[in-house]
Amino acid sequence: MIGGYEAAKEFILKAIKNGKHIVTANKALLAMHGEEIYAAARKRVEILYEAAVDRGIPVLSAMDINFDHDFGYKIKLLAIGKYDGDRIGARVHPTMIPVDYPLANVDGVFNAIRFTVVV
Repeated sequence: MIGGYEAAKEFILKAIKNGKHIVTANKALLAMHGEEIYAAARKRVEILYEAAVDRGIPVLSAMDINFDHDFGYKIKLLAIGKYDGDRIGARVHPTMIPVDYPLANVDGVFNAIRFTVVV
């Protein structure tokens, strides 16, 4: 996620040039530069807009992914943090989770946290 106008626009235009599909929740960017972005994407990639939830996480339904249930998984957007003693690393990405795993059943506006402590 990146807010604002110019940096976000340049990042998206570069991604389009490299053949990458775009999912954004940046309303301000599309209001200011939507015409240019859609023109650059025309017949090359998809530009998808989704509302943001939880202060900036795009809803993955825009990606129209339905195959996950066929394999017994559910796609969830996970935030993962790791402390290695000197640094804290963090990332957010879509992940396929088995449907019987507790986090797979957290939906809508609800969030869940799972901690693993290594001593």
